[in-house]
This record gives sequence, structure tokens and C-alpha cells, in this order.
Amino acid sequence: MACGITSLAKLRCWGEKAPNYFDFDVNLFSFKSVSVSDWYGCAVTTVNTVMCFASVDGMWRLSDGQSKFPRKVKWAVDPSCGTSHPTVTGPASCTSCPTTGCNTHFTVVDPQTNTGTCTKTECPFCKPKSCCTPHHKHYVLNTASLEGICVRYNDDCTPVCVPQGINDPTKRRVCTKGCNMLTKAMRDATAKKEEDMYDMVVCQADKRVLCDPKMGNGGNCQTTSKIKPIAVCKFSSKVWNLGGTCIANHLYEHDMPQCPEDAPLSAISLIGKTCRQPAKKSAAEAFKEDALCERLGMSF
Repeated sequence: MACGITSLAKLRCWGEKAPNYFDFDVNLFSFKSVSVSDWYGCAVTTVNTVMCFASVDGMWRLSDGQSKFPRKVKWAVDPSCGTSHPTVTGPASCTSCPTTGCNTHFTVVDPQTNTGTCTKTECPFCKPKSCCTPHHKHYVLNTASLEGICVRYNDDCTPVCVPQGINDPTKRRVCTKGCNMLTKAMRDATAKKEEDMYDMVVCQADKRVLCDPKMGNGGNCQTTSKIKPIAVCKFSSKVWNLGGTCIANHLYEHDMPQCPEDAPLSAISLIGKTCRQPAKKSAAEAFKEDALCERLGMSF
């Protein structure tokens, strides 16, 4: 196998072991160098990130079986960041912004890792919740306008609270969170096997807590929450281990399934056989299935 960079900064490989397809071989990525071994190759992009690919054999281990390509490695720090996450890469890998210079405004994009972007203006891509498309959750970042960012639902329920780093009761405070969660629903209490006793339900949940400035001994906080089933499956421990987001995204045929890196294909193949979208035949059926997530919603 051999590889090279074209005059348009695109990666091309050829030879008996050359991969037939690269996930990153699209217009979104440009490259400036590439290195190839017997089992895999790695290329450096024009923004100094590293992307690697297996040969057609699909083997990541070297011939001695001792070495394996590290999946979570920090190859470069984005120049816009003040501080950066140890493994997350790219322009949304910042954990804080420089106090001087152009990009001083920090916007959280991933609450789980507390990573985001550093920009010249405060949250230039903030929008109202009504602008979020289906299967996207809304994080409030502006306490006055209640505008924020739209992020794809995942299994992480970490809240985002603003103003960031401030716990002053005399200022307006807002916390928002949203995620996909799995729960069991009793189907047959007399069954002897778990797969016969339960269904499992993917529940999509949102919550917002808004606290107005506290004056004297008074204070007022308002909580709004919504939870609904988006998938109902026959119980399977293999499918359960995939997580609610992986199940839902495969069921709705999304381009980005967000499954665990080590998710077995045998488990993913069961989603289409054991899961379905919630009932929509009648209001009574919909009401009954909405109740499947109520207990989970009480503790969310």
C-alpha cells in the first residue's frame, strides 16, 4: 500500500492493501503529509490534526502484536484556546479562553467534558429553543434572552448552568439539560425470564430551571420539564448496553448513530428486529406509552 497527497490537498492510496474508502476523504478535510506502515496509515491535516486508517485487512496491530494505534490522543492544541481538554481536539476543545486578544468569549458545546469554543463575540451561534430541529436539545447560554445552542441528544444528562462559574443569588440563573435515558417497563410480572418480563423504553428528557434574582428573603424559581418515549424495545441486555441514543438513532436512521466505539454489530443488528417507534394509532395508545417514562421523569 502507498499513499500520497494530491495537488488539491486530498489523500489518495493505492496498492493491494489500500483501503477502499476513507471516512475522512471528503471535501471537509485537507492534508499536508501522510505516513504508511504494513497495517495502517496516518495523515496530518492542514489544521495539524492526525487522522489514521486501517489497511484493507482491517488490522491495527503491528506484526509483533504488541502495539496498537491509540484512539484518544491529543495531537495539537487549537490556537484559539486558553486551556484545552487533554484528549478532545479541534476548535471546540477549549476549556477556557485567553483573557486578552481576539477570542475571549467561551461557549460550552459539550457539558460532559466542559469543552467549547472561543470566539470574538459572545455566543455568535446562539438561537431560541424553537429553532432547534428534532432530536436536538437546547442549552440556554444567555440568561436575558434565554437563547442558547442546539446539540444532538446523547446519553449525557450533565446540566449547563449560566452565568458560568457564578453562584450569585442576586443575578438571574438558568440551568438546562437534556438526554436520552433507558428504563424498564413491566410487561408480564409472572414471566420467568427478564426478556419476557420487561420492555425497555428510550425516554427523551428536557429540563430547565430558571431562578429570578433573589431580593431579601424572597426568591422565585420555575422548573419546566418534558419527557417522552421515542423507542420501545423487547428487553435485550445486548441492546440495553448500546445506550438509548444509539438505539434511537439507528431506529430513526440518523446519519450519526453515536454508538459506543466497541459496540458489536451483532447487538446493533438487533435494534431493527426488537425496537419500534412509539404507537401513534390512537390518542389512547399514545397516552398509555407516554406513561412509560413518567417514573423516570419524576427523578430527572
